[in-house]
Amino acid sequence: EETQKVSIDKKRNRFNYIIRQFARAVCSPKHPVIFYLDDLQWADLASLELIENLATDAEIKGLIIIGCYRENEVNDTHPLLVTLKEIESNNRKRDSQDNFNKSTRSLTSTTSTRTHTSTTRTDKMKKLSLDSKVAAASAHSNEKTRFTRITVGSLSHLIVNEIIADLLHMDVAETKTLASILYEKTQGNIFFVFQCLTFLVDEDLLEYTFGKMCWEWDNDQVRVKVKVSDNVADMVRTKLATKLPSNVTEVLTMASCLGASFDVKTLITIAENISADKTKLKQTEKASAVKKYLDFSVEEGLLIANTNKKSYSFAHDQIQLAAWSLIPPEEQNLFYLKIGEILVDQLEPDELEENIFIAVDLLNSGSELIIEDERRIQLTHLNSQAAKKAMECSAFDSAALYLESGIELLGSNGWSKYPYLNLSLHTSAIEANYCTANFVRLNELADAVLEQKSVSYQDKIVIHCHVILSLGSQAKLQDAIKLTLHVLAQLGAKFPKKWGKLGVLGELVKTKRLLKSHPVDSLLDLPQMKDPLKSKAMRLMDSACTYAFAVDTNLWILLNFKMLQWTLKYGLSKYSSTPFAVYGFVMIGLLGDTKGGEQIGNVALELTHRPSGLETRSAVIRRVAMFVEPWTKPFHVTRQHLIDGYRTGLQTGDLENAMLNILTYCSLCFYSGNPLTQVCDDIEMYSAQMHSFNQTLLEKVLSTIHQLVLNLMGYSIDPLVLTGSAMNQEEMLKNSEESGNAHIADSVQSNRLELAYRFCEYDLLPELIGKVKSSAKTNPFGITIQRNALIEGLSAFALVREGTQTRKWRNHANRIVDKVRGWIDDGATNCTHMLPLFEAERLEIAGDIDAAKKNYDLAVSKARRVGLRHDMALAMERCGEMFFKSGDTFWADHYLGGALNHYIEWGALAKARHLYKKHRSHLSGNFTDSLKEKGEAIENDLRSSGFESMTLRKPIENNLRSSDFESMALRKASAELSN
Repeated sequence: EETQKVSIDKKRNRFNYIIRQFARAVCSPKHPVIFYLDDLQWADLASLELIENLATDAEIKGLIIIGCYRENEVNDTHPLLVTLKEIESNNRKRDSQDNFNKSTRSLTSTTSTRTHTSTTRTDKMKKLSLDSKVAAASAHSNEKTRFTRITVGSLSHLIVNEIIADLLHMDVAETKTLASILYEKTQGNIFFVFQCLTFLVDEDLLEYTFGKMCWEWDNDQVRVKVKVSDNVADMVRTKLATKLPSNVTEVLTMASCLGASFDVKTLITIAENISADKTKLKQTEKASAVKKYLDFSVEEGLLIANTNKKSYSFAHDQIQLAAWSLIPPEEQNLFYLKIGEILVDQLEPDELEENIFIAVDLLNSGSELIIEDERRIQLTHLNSQAAKKAMECSAFDSAALYLESGIELLGSNGWSKYPYLNLSLHTSAIEANYCTANFVRLNELADAVLEQKSVSYQDKIVIHCHVILSLGSQAKLQDAIKLTLHVLAQLGAKFPKKWGKLGVLGELVKTKRLLKSHPVDSLLDLPQMKDPLKSKAMRLMDSACTYAFAVDTNLWILLNFKMLQWTLKYGLSKYSSTPFAVYGFVMIGLLGDTKGGEQIGNVALELTHRPSGLETRSAVIRRVAMFVEPWTKPFHVTRQHLIDGYRTGLQTGDLENAMLNILTYCSLCFYSGNPLTQVCDDIEMYSAQMHSFNQTLLEKVLSTIHQLVLNLMGYSIDPLVLTGSAMNQEEMLKNSEESGNAHIADSVQSNRLELAYRFCEYDLLPELIGKVKSSAKTNPFGITIQRNALIEGLSAFALVREGTQTRKWRNHANRIVDKVRGWIDDGATNCTHMLPLFEAERLEIAGDIDAAKKNYDLAVSKARRVGLRHDMALAMERCGEMFFKSGDTFWADHYLGGALNHYIEWGALAKARHLYKKHRSHLSGNFTDSLKEKGEAIENDLRSSGFESMTLRKPIENNLRSSDFESMALRKASAELSN
């Protein structure tokens, strides 16, 4: 059976997911949790990523993260500041919603007072408070992270004087001159102030006179002595070198090589084994002696003892630096090398594993002094071991450095003398550089491997896979596809040079022929794929499907056909479930076999329940939900499956497919008529999650649905243009064209068509219908196909009604009606309301009002049955318009009033205002007062909602009156009227 392997990035994603789930479980407003993280300027990328995930997770309530870092040790490009900017950027995306939610929801939010722990730092630093949603459980989930910067600078001259006076039990007037001298030297750094005072005591310049019972000093002598030293660090160094016992100094020097914190047992091992010429500490010193020196250092304020005195930490990094500086520069590398060799030779394997980073760092520092090949190879393996551990901890930068050190140790003859070891180092280094997005170095390493004739083609396939992934990450989709097809051809998976409709049909015939000899019931019993090269080719085709789907749907279908053919010929792979899911869609969409397509889709899902299928389960659920279930199951069932796929993707670390599931879920929530306020909130929450996961492309696609929702709710100047807080229509189309990603443009054009039809801008329909028709070639989503068919069919009938190229659009409408009728005959439950709605439109054009009314009523009834509130409103609006045109004010009032109510309940305030404005002038003569009251209620609620305080978004200006009603007013009206 094929061995299941989980990539490093998926392991990292899974780890982050588990930590977030843990934080959600233990943090609550009643029992908040505080994380205090010091010295963030030294944090690795993996730790910063985890901090960002925790700080921006909208579902974690009751978490405060307090972090400290030194401002003078970071710049604008430092990873820490980049992470903080990302957190603040996430805040800005939610900032308007934060105020908005407080004004538009009848929620009672109890926010506790934020309290910052009073922490004194002894050096210049900044303290951050990332206060994540300390609020009552009723607070909305997309409340922004409260982010506070507190700059903790050096102490003032006045405070320094007060501290010195307090320490010496004297009046501030008496210590003023001494404080001035020390302040000039230390600039108010409290650690340096204490060190200066200690230095003066050691030098007998600050003495306690028992006769006078007070401290005394000579200001002139203090000034001269303090000025002699270049800096305070020199004072610490002088103290270590001259004021402490030599054995204490030697122990501290060795400890400084182990880091800011060190294990006592490890230090004793070094002290007992290091040669006498490197230290004055005799080999016969016992553990008790070393511990005695450590306790002495604690009393001197140089070290801090940790739990049970099993480990110690330097009281300040300047002390560690001073101890380290006592090693003569010309002897440092040799000293490091000796300590590193002791650790490797003396520690037990499990102890060495625990100290692997320290040991390898020390050995690498002295690697130039290693001459013996055996020792260099040993260090190369140790670097590989350290890199593996670093990658497991998601410290990819460190892993890359260890692997580069290992490659350098092998030298120019590495490929000839140690080909397997060199290949292993290069392969791991390529993966580490991929995870850090260092694509330049990745390509250099890949070229070095691919040039080697001694490397097998099977091993080169692995390198090609990483290069393809890197091209995809850089949005070079065409290059990724080109390289993939080149490699697949050498593995025996050949594709036609031109993959148009004929190429697709040819491969479809081959696939059908193969499936005929394999009944559906036997597909789960196929043998496992045993050929490793075939398995790698399946992996490549699966990766290529992601890129082909965004660029060329025909190629995407061909890739899935080839994967299915190979599965039937050579056995099941863990990637086989995906092509089964896609073929289910082909059977429904192209062959008209709904039952067969559903059966094949179920086979795909069943395969993911096997141990080898867990990794692809999220992807398969998404494909079945997108391509098969819209034709076979109600929308609410599909929505639940998409949530399951999203959760599975998070659990397995498959973030891309988790986000694709949630993207489809948000789209389906809109298409199935969920309240727009709820849809908008979900989109905002999941968009922030996509942003935190760096799923930029999916975030852009989701923003097209987001802006459509906002336009309908009123959050745009022009309801027909998808430009607002979520996206800019012109920029989005331009970016789509430049990147070659057709799906973004397809989504934009489909949404524009829906808006143009709903707001009765019929002049725009012909052009937009043409764009939507062309997009159908690259957008095979079952959900989208159904929605486009409804709006496109209604648009065609509208153009017939308007007298625009009547014959052309009548034929177009009839083709869509025939298509929808076929879907319904095959069991598409989500389309049942479309056929009577189309029939009503046809009858209305023909002048048969009574028959049209019956069909409009039937469409409303069927839409209600499946919960499509927005389509109920649409059908009632069309029926009301028909009666208004015929002069029947009673039925016009009834249906238009019902449509208005449904639009308000749906949350489409912009559309409700449009409908009211369109018929407002006729109210007095033709309509009863009820419709007038509904329209005026919208105006009054908008006017009285406190919109003056909101300036971030503006609703449409030209549908009701000239004044600008701000977004908060619209949302409030929507929520209150719905209630």
